[in-house]
Amino acid sequence: MSRLNENHRRRLLAAFRHADELLIQSLNALGTAPHGIYRRHVRDISEPEARLVESHIEKIREHLGKLLERLQIALPRPSTPSSWVLRTNLTSLDISLEDLYPEKMRGYGDMDRASAGDLTKGLDEIREQLRQLLAFLAEANTARERRPAPQQREGK
Repeated sequence: MSRLNENHRRRLLAAFRHADELLIQSLNALGTAPHGIYRRHVRDISEPEARLVESHIEKIREHLGKLLERLQIALPRPSTPSSWVLRTNLTSLDISLEDLYPEKMRGYGDMDRASAGDLTKGLDEIREQLRQLLAFLAEANTARERRPAPQQREGK
């Protein structure tokens, strides 16, 4: 039986969550396919080296999980719906893009008419794609809410 108090448990969970996030970032740095237009890392690790690193990271994660089990600390259940994260991030992106229109960037200096027009057109296209994706997510959410809740079996 673990004799850790609730403060110890919370601190360990927070530290291990941070450790897991660092491991995830490390694995992402090994990725062969970029997940965005802004590449942050230059892959200077060979494929065999990357596989070895991945193997070590998996072992570290296993040790983290086993230590939590030995200390009788349960991982919290996931509670944030991915659809909410998507809608929130996409809405934040839309707001960020709104601030890039030429009239909002006057404080950065004059922008020639052709560049301003090109920027406006490009931002409008991107934001239209965002609006379509947000509409799709809203429809999917509405459809999920309309589905009947799964039936509970007797005795469970």
